[in-house]
This record gives sequence, structure tokens and C-alpha cells, in this order.
Amino acid sequence: MHGDGNKETLRHFIDALERKDIGRALSLCSENVSWVAPEGEFIGFEELRRYLEWFSENITCIRDGGVGIVVAGDSGASEHVLEGKSEGEDWEAQAISTFELVGGKINRILTTYDRLSVARQVATAGIAALAVNTIIDRMEEGLH
Repeated sequence: MHGDGNKETLRHFIDALERKDIGRALSLCSENVSWVAPEGEFIGFEELRRYLEWFSENITCIRDGGVGIVVAGDSGASEHVLEGKSEGEDWEAQAISTFELVGGKINRILTTYDRLSVARQVATAGIAALAVNTIIDRMEEGLH
């Protein structure tokens, strides 16, 4: 399956994530699926199921972040915005995921987003805010 079929698979996968339909999301993946995310690497159905359960509890919304889904053959990419809640604070992060498909099934996902930006939004007081802001300020020294 190429092109439009793979684009539909990715569209259905992201829709399943948005709806927190773990079974449907897994049904679109190969047996050897791996997802590399800022939270770690998850290989195979059982690890992916565990990650998707965590994802469903911590990510409150996924929305289009610009270019949407782009597919070329058996490779695809999606730009999206993740919204979540942590430590009682709402957060938002721009994310990009790349996909490799084999036989019309998702075989590999690589997702990246700025966890330090999320930490800054969540750590709003006390020692956590001091630590996060100090790290970010040092990283951006001379920039502003």
C-alpha cells in the first residue's frame, strides 16, 4: 500500500489517539512496531499498549499543527500540537512525528517535542520553577 492508503492509515491512527481508542491504534500497527518518543522507546504491542495507556491519561488533546500529514511512499510525517495536564497545570507543545509503514501497517514512529518547554509550563512555583528556569536561562544565555 502506498500514497493515499498510507495517508489514510496515518489519519486513522492519529484519530484513534485523539479518541483514546488504544485497540484501534494498535490494529493499525505491525507486530514489530516501535515508537521512539521523548518518554522512551516502546517496542512491540505490549510496550506500545502501555505507552498508549499512559499517553491517553496524560495527553488531553492532539490537534493539527500546520502541515498535517504528509506521505511519500512508505514514509510519512505529521505536525501536530499536543495538549496535556501535569501537576495540575495545562501545557501545550508543538510536535513532529515521522512514520515508517510496512505492508500498510505502521512499523516505526519517531516523535519529538520540547519536554523542557513543557516543564517550564508545568513548573510554575518553588524549587521546580527555579530549577527549570535556571537550566533554560543557561541554555539561552546570549540569545536574548
